[in-house]
Amino acid sequence: MVRTAPPYRLTLGGVGVLVLVGAYLTQILAWNQILALTIFVVTYFLITVAVEEERAIVTMFGAFLMWFLQIVPSDKIAGYIDLRAIMLLFGMMLIAGFLKRAGFFSWLGYYLMKVSRGSSRLLLIYLSLSTALLSALVNEITVIVFMVLVTIDICRKMEISPRPYIISEIMIANVGGSATAIGSPPNIMILTAAEFRVVDFLVNMGPVVALALPVLMAIVLFWYRNELPKEKISIPISANKIEDRRLFTLSVGAFIVTAALLIVHDLFHISPAVIAVVMGIVVLFLAGRGQRMVLNEVDWPTLLFFASLFVLVGGLNEAGLLNMLSSGIQNIAGSNGVLASILILWTVSLTSAVVDNIPMVAAFIPVIKEYSVSAGVPANILWWSMALGAAFGANGTAIGSSANIISLSLAEKNGYRVTFMEFLKIGMLVLFATLALSQLVIFVRFARGLW
Repeated sequence: MVRTAPPYRLTLGGVGVLVLVGAYLTQILAWNQILALTIFVVTYFLITVAVEEERAIVTMFGAFLMWFLQIVPSDKIAGYIDLRAIMLLFGMMLIAGFLKRAGFFSWLGYYLMKVSRGSSRLLLIYLSLSTALLSALVNEITVIVFMVLVTIDICRKMEISPRPYIISEIMIANVGGSATAIGSPPNIMILTAAEFRVVDFLVNMGPVVALALPVLMAIVLFWYRNELPKEKISIPISANKIEDRRLFTLSVGAFIVTAALLIVHDLFHISPAVIAVVMGIVVLFLAGRGQRMVLNEVDWPTLLFFASLFVLVGGLNEAGLLNMLSSGIQNIAGSNGVLASILILWTVSLTSAVVDNIPMVAAFIPVIKEYSVSAGVPANILWWSMALGAAFGANGTAIGSSANIISLSLAEKNGYRVTFMEFLKIGMLVLFATLALSQLVIFVRFARGLW
């Protein structure tokens, strides 16, 4: 995977600011708190600039330091790791790997190319909306990888630039993936931490996403109006054929059954994590001789990354830093749930624009729990504000989410580089437009007593 140049530049002024901040922190924090915060911030920074393969190693080393320096006791490490979130992610990776093995993503891409009838704008809309739907049902990271590769192949055959399509798919994946509990890693973490039902995400996040998608598509189409060919484009005669129809049918069937079970899991009192893992095991049997190929699609470094990240956040909790942050929110918002939701929405979103939204959500989960109890504020409005902020804030910059980083690296590897500033210009426009919409929805739903 190609390493993109990190958008950071350490200047003399930057060093001066860091020195001043460090001097201030020594006055208000104990040494164990400074140590825990330093480990977390340095790890956080390295996560942002590291390539995908290195992120797990960096996070594991940060978790190791939290244990080695006795910030997190040995007997509490297992308690901080959310196995339900990791199991759910693992199961969905197996199912996505089965879909890839059956050629589902390639078939979908070429089908959309055919129905677009040579219109570059229709192709962009179809590819983007399909990405949104699949991101909501599988996992945005898995989906965006396949969709970007299929898009590049299609655009090469049609002799058009894939850059507008890739940027649109990235942003649509971040928004679409937030509609369901299993669509994005932050949502999976919120699902298990808040003990929500899968259907709760559809009811509360789905309407906001449905409103945000047309806004996002309108911005993308306007922004790239001069780069999308106005004339009809000839479609290659060769089509992507399904090589094994039995495997294709089994993969789609398993995918539909899994999605249905996750939606109604509460009726059977079965954990979403258990459903995902069981269905993952089922697809391994269905894959036959392709079992090894399906297992190879599991992103083991990402699973280790998550486990280590939970320990890192546990270090902040053990040092008392999360309680301090919760107290800070309470000092500003008091018992005003709406004001607290505004703080969380914009803080999480703007921070997620410059650093990966996964560690941001991991850090805020215990903060919301603590603040909700201490201030007596209903937690629902806070959870949904954080979920919206993490999803929509990820579109602000090229490093706002794992999906952004991986997709742009894949595009650059295939000869289509999107610069940090190019993504930033349209990304910030999309971010503020969708966040303003989210804020309006929060006000309306709270006023009606829905949150």
